[in-house]
Amino acid sequence: MKFIFLGTGDADGIPALGCKCEVCKRSIHSKIEQRTRASLLIDFGYYAILLDAAPELRLQLNRLRLSEKFINAVLITHWHFEHWIGLVELHSWDRKRMQRVEPKFTILMNKYTHEQYSKILNPLTDSTNVWLKTRYHIQIVKDYSKIKLTDDIEIIPIPLDHTIPTTGYLIYTPNVHIAYLVDTGAKLSDKTIEYVKECKDYVILDVTWYNKEGKGHMAVPEAINFINDIKPRKAYATHIGHKNLPHNELDYLLRSKTNNVMAAAYDGLVVCA
Repeated sequence: MKFIFLGTGDADGIPALGCKCEVCKRSIHSKIEQRTRASLLIDFGYYAILLDAAPELRLQLNRLRLSEKFINAVLITHWHFEHWIGLVELHSWDRKRMQRVEPKFTILMNKYTHEQYSKILNPLTDSTNVWLKTRYHIQIVKDYSKIKLTDDIEIIPIPLDHTIPTTGYLIYTPNVHIAYLVDTGAKLSDKTIEYVKECKDYVILDVTWYNKEGKGHMAVPEAINFINDIKPRKAYATHIGHKNLPHNELDYLLRSKTNNVMAAAYDGLVVCA
């Protein structure tokens, strides 16, 4: 099994448009500092799960030579545009011609996201490719209700701490447990915390800011405290914005404060679990 970090940035990405901060200036000359919007591919070999569909999805898959990868399920956390608008990119994925397979995607989302999906994406596809709808099987998830994706892959949706209703996903296999917690602040319910503590092989966590900037995301100190409390085997910071440290400094700080448990992810990072 592999984690492939397609994108690791926040809504602005790095470099952010028109920004002259130190992080954005560094990114012009350093690929590791450049961040497209957050999206993660978990590749089980026989089955692949995409977590959120960033605006740069086509670019992300092509640059990692994954454009012919068979993606089976797409888990959407919430309806902020940078987390789901990449679904539209799936209309040009011509697997029927290239692989002789009719593309089908199971897409999971909470009911609030589905309401916005119906208002925004349905008219969009009606005006471009009506047949795109036949590729999508939409499934509405409920908090803490288990969903079986395959004989040995199960997920449990959990509510996160964000500005709109947002879903985290716990992914269970016989050998590995994964928690995907993006976008979220630190004010999670006791029930959610208990679920996360039981799913702690790998935690993929929102670490948007260095210092706290607002609600709905974690700053570095909160993320460090969270990981030290949960005690996963390994954790990765993602959804990293330009109001954070440069990559190497952030990575060093997270590692040093979590006994080398948490590292800063970057675009294109591949982790073999």
